[in-house]
Amino acid sequence: MAMRIFYRASWVQQRHGRYRCPLLHPEPTGETCPIDHNKWPDGGCKLVMPTANGARIRYQLDRDSDQFKQIYNQRTAVERIFS
Repeated sequence: MAMRIFYRASWVQQRHGRYRCPLLHPEPTGETCPIDHNKWPDGGCKLVMPTANGARIRYQLDRDSDQFKQIYNQRTAVERIFS
C-alpha cells in the first residue's frame, strides 16, 4: 500500500488505501506481468479500496461457499416476499 487517502463521495469521510503493481512499485523488478494485464504498458495495475473493517468485508467474502449461497437465497426470498 502506497499511502492512505481520504475520499468524500458521501456524507461520511472514509479512509482508502491505494495499491499498486508490486512488480513496478516501489521499484521495478524487471519482470513482466504474469497475466498480461491491459494496463501493464501504462504503469501497471492500480486499485483504490476502502480500508475500514466494514467496507473491506465486501472484498473478503467467499461468494462460492455453500454457507454464503444458502444465506443469499434466504435473503433474496424474503426480499421477493416483501416487495
